[in-house]
Amino acid sequence: MLRRQMVSSVLAVVFVLFSLGLMAHAAEPYQMPTLSLLEMSIEELMNIEIASSASLTKTTGRLSPAAVTTITKEEIQASGARSLDELLEIYVPNLQMVLHLWEPRHIGLRGSISDRDDKYLLLVNGRVMNERLHYGAISERDLPLLQDIHHIEIVRGPGSVLYGPGALFMVINIVTESAESFQGFEVTNRLGLVDKFSGVEAKYGKKFDNGAGLFLYAGMADQSGASPHDAEFFPNRAWTVDGVEISGKDAFFHPLLPNHNSAYLGRDRLKIHGEYQKGDLTFCTRYTRGGSNYYPFLACVDNDADGPDPHQGSGYQQLTFWLDNKSRLSEQFSFGVTGSFMITDYERTQGSTIYASRQDEAHLKGIFNWQPQERLTLAFGGELFHNQFGKKSVYHWEIPPKAAPWGGNTTMPKWSTITTSLLAEVQWRFAEKWSAFLGGRVDWHTHVKKEMISPRVAIIHELTKKDTLKVIVSNSVRASTAEDMKKAYDEGNKSDYEDMLNYELQWQRQQTGNLWIGASLFYNERHVVAWDQGESLIGPLGDMSIYGAEAEVLYKTDRMSMTLSHGYSQLHRFKLDDPSTDQFFTAEPYGYGNDLAAWHDHITKLSARYHLTEKVNLNGSVVIYWGCPGRKDYLEATRVRQSWDYTEGASTLRIGDPAYFLNLGLTYTFNKHLKFSAHAYNVLGLLDKSYNHRDYAFSGIQRSSTMIETPSAAFTLTYQY
Repeated sequence: MLRRQMVSSVLAVVFVLFSLGLMAHAAEPYQMPTLSLLEMSIEELMNIEIASSASLTKTTGRLSPAAVTTITKEEIQASGARSLDELLEIYVPNLQMVLHLWEPRHIGLRGSISDRDDKYLLLVNGRVMNERLHYGAISERDLPLLQDIHHIEIVRGPGSVLYGPGALFMVINIVTESAESFQGFEVTNRLGLVDKFSGVEAKYGKKFDNGAGLFLYAGMADQSGASPHDAEFFPNRAWTVDGVEISGKDAFFHPLLPNHNSAYLGRDRLKIHGEYQKGDLTFCTRYTRGGSNYYPFLACVDNDADGPDPHQGSGYQQLTFWLDNKSRLSEQFSFGVTGSFMITDYERTQGSTIYASRQDEAHLKGIFNWQPQERLTLAFGGELFHNQFGKKSVYHWEIPPKAAPWGGNTTMPKWSTITTSLLAEVQWRFAEKWSAFLGGRVDWHTHVKKEMISPRVAIIHELTKKDTLKVIVSNSVRASTAEDMKKAYDEGNKSDYEDMLNYELQWQRQQTGNLWIGASLFYNERHVVAWDQGESLIGPLGDMSIYGAEAEVLYKTDRMSMTLSHGYSQLHRFKLDDPSTDQFFTAEPYGYGNDLAAWHDHITKLSARYHLTEKVNLNGSVVIYWGCPGRKDYLEATRVRQSWDYTEGASTLRIGDPAYFLNLGLTYTFNKHLKFSAHAYNVLGLLDKSYNHRDYAFSGIQRSSTMIETPSAAFTLTYQY
């Protein structure tokens, strides 16, 4: 911990000295090219200067100071993805997804994953959408409504230097369509079979004579999901249910169980978005509603005289307004300011118990950009978040909701917090083939003991015309959940924060105009703050370090495009503060192996699109989880330490074994107005259902549970005028 603080301080001092030494320079600013992005090769795209989610200053893809994955709207449509989670799993290197019985499913990156999704940030048009109170990135991820998205940028690695606490290991920025990118009217209808859903989306874009533009979008989906007999659940531990003993080796069914992927309480999933833009002023509003039922095995255990009560799941709705204005004050100087207000309603049911909360968040951000010379760009500014918790939800319940951390029949108290931030970045091309990014951010939170510091230094060397080498050192932070910090504050304590120090070496090669190759090595260490199963609370656990590597290949021609990646993540060590702590990350501290318990060490991803004819496009993707030895070690440690025996599932199904998810698709374009697509998901399950198994993770029975992602299909019809 001390070494991480020392490195963070050194990075911060270097940034300040570096900035002060450059303030006096002045020259002409760089002019952005005007080529059409759709007509560009990979090489041209990597060398155009644009605003990026990885930096405060404009830069090129080649010189980006972080590993960034961009998913285009063409890739979104080709994938046939039925949710943001599924889309990210298909395209983002070294990203994995696991199931959870008590919370929504979780995604992680580079070995970092937890039982809350509050260690990364989800943004829409640069605005953080995370629910701060309990869960984190809850909204947007489950919606089968993706036609409003222009592209998605994923920063793979620490990002709190730009976006503040919570961007510990990843930032996901959804960039929506606008009147600049879409004009006309479009309606899309989707129908899913087996894993059932139906949805309709409509969007409209228009540019006016006065230079203004309007974009409107609305989508609604009904999702009943896959039945328990299609998406089979293996508890892998013997239980008695309604007086009948369940062996754990066979799939578990119950007539009251909800369908896998079904919408929370049968509510329609909704998304509405509007944007008006004129000149440098943009006004947006966005509303989303979603949530999912979980597979509540324990809720069906025969331990209630009144019979089983299977209701378990979580739902949310989120309403956001934001106003953005950019002003160019001179050739070298510009200023951008954003103000927004967001309301997030979140509820979670467990049987007859309801936990509910409301978060009202006001946000203000201002950034100055100054380009005193062609080789030097600076950005600096501040940010303010004001959060109110405990207001009355718009939902109404027959039973008053409870507040989880306080226990008993306590309802959510009312309180507010303020987070203030200062941030800056310097981009300097200090030699012909050398560039440097030095950035820093400081955050102050009402309930955190001290300031949270997030520095970053990136040195980039263009080795040759084709090869680029990057060295990146950054520190990222995460404050605890608002409910846990409030409880500690009421008890007279301020909270610590979690931080991650990350070292990364990247190499990129533009082999040809159509072929790009990249590889990276990373090592990170952090003092983990997470769920303590033994104490049933979130608290500091110990020091963890993870190392790994990633490789990527991008290939694009007029008729074909392909992405291939492989990710490797390995636990280096995990030293617990208290050796008796019951945690879910790994069994290594207990003397069982040296792998992560909720992470497949290797993961490979391949996606491809091919224009067979002018009207017919073929596409497909495969995601391969190569095996999770840490899961097997963890179950063995649990069996010995807690005398908790478990049984392997069906003869073809083993906990922690490899899993393979193959999707295939076809798109037929009738004319410029009408297009039809068909997609098949989890195709290998038709040969052997064990290929599509997805393990549960974290506490309780889910340490040994598995779900089969069923083979299914979806059809899409799009009309554009």
